[in-house]
Amino acid sequence: MIFRSERLLTFILLLVFLAATNYVSASTRFEQTKDEDFTIIMNCENRGADLVIFVVKSDKGNAKRSNSFSFDKTISRDCQQMSTSGYSGNIDGAPYQRGHYLAFNTRDDTEELAKATNVVTNITPMTKSLNTGVYYETELITECYREISTLHVFTGPIWGVNISNDFFLASHGTPTPDYIWKLIYSANADAYIAWIFPNTHNVSDYPLDDYQVTFVELLDAIGKDKPSIASKIPWPKSLMNPENNLRNLLIDWSMQRDGRFHLTCQGVKAEVD
Repeated sequence: MIFRSERLLTFILLLVFLAATNYVSASTRFEQTKDEDFTIIMNCENRGADLVIFVVKSDKGNAKRSNSFSFDKTISRDCQQMSTSGYSGNIDGAPYQRGHYLAFNTRDDTEELAKATNVVTNITPMTKSLNTGVYYETELITECYREISTLHVFTGPIWGVNISNDFFLASHGTPTPDYIWKLIYSANADAYIAWIFPNTHNVSDYPLDDYQVTFVELLDAIGKDKPSIASKIPWPKSLMNPENNLRNLLIDWSMQRDGRFHLTCQGVKAEVD
């Protein structure tokens, strides 16, 4: 793993705590919403997504951004957050934001598809540092590499054991994830890249590469946090081959930015709408 040493220790402690503590009770109810290329598995006890999966193809649209959020009509109300409002106030001196697992811009082919990302089932409390920093960088990587290959993206929370950051239980009914993970898989290249991010106010003080993990390391962390979900994730078959436990597998996932809106990956140019 290429974490800095202090964050490597934090990650090891995370795995130890998760192995000793299982916060998903045997009676936890799950619900699933799914369309052609967007799946959410909800943990009704936590009123939050345990897993979000989506398929991303070449960008064909530029729907106008909407700041309107709504409940998910396909999920029971007692299985999703109690409010569509933002996470108000500065906590510990810094704000939390409505973090999208699937970004609005990633699905902006039409206004209808884009607005479907603004349902509360696709939202979780993220620190501003994470939401606008390193997690946003993974969205830019998605925007760039979608022009090279169809991408399969898997993401979700590691709820963890820290209850001191659960500031929104009373207002929204959901705990704050201790970590957020993401894996991007390129179908054409049979290659992946994965990260685990601490949901902290200084996470973006460090470069994206510091949070990169192998597939096996990711599986270990997810499995200890939510074993009932981990075994059901429909990973690409090649990732389940033990010989493929390589970070990045076959390609270089580097990305160059020219200003705010212009990206280049492997010589292919992309625009951020």
